[in-house]
Amino acid sequence: MPLVAYKRYPVGGPIQPSFEGLLELIKKIDRTSIVKIEIKMPGNIRAFAEAAMPALNLRYLAAVILEDGDLSFNMAQSHERMSTETIREKMDYVTLIHDPNQEKEPRVESALVNVILKNGEHHEIFIEHVLGFPERPMNHQDVENKAKSLITPILGHSKAHRLIETIWNLETLSNIQTIIPLLIPPDN
Repeated sequence: MPLVAYKRYPVGGPIQPSFEGLLELIKKIDRTSIVKIEIKMPGNIRAFAEAAMPALNLRYLAAVILEDGDLSFNMAQSHERMSTETIREKMDYVTLIHDPNQEKEPRVESALVNVILKNGEHHEIFIEHVLGFPERPMNHQDVENKAKSLITPILGHSKAHRLIETIWNLETLSNIQTIIPLLIPPDN
């Protein structure tokens, strides 16, 4: 299916490139030294700067990445976390800028992410196509990593691993019902 897109990140589609860019940058620099993030992107930036829904609020999600170094499904849904003082402070670091040069037909979801460090250094990355889009499809490991990030918090590491291995080898199952117990979360 060459035209199928898979959402890699637990956020709204148009802002996925921003997160991929920020996550790539913090692999190379100390995220605690970031004092400003500028994100240039196509589309209606105001909708993502002020969204009440956490998974659509680009400033909130960038603040979570600054604080945690990653972005989980739970954090992308947390109204409670969005109102914490430390997150609100970090949200002020983030500026969204509409970039008409990124507007294209058919529509693209891209982002130019620029971070500024305490020492004045700038680090920048352009994401033209986020991982999971037809132009940049996910590979086997990418799909598995996404599945792990979603099911491990619910099923635990061991059960999630067994479920993923079973799914990858469906053609070898003599009875599909062997999957059912793997879908049931362990008792807490």
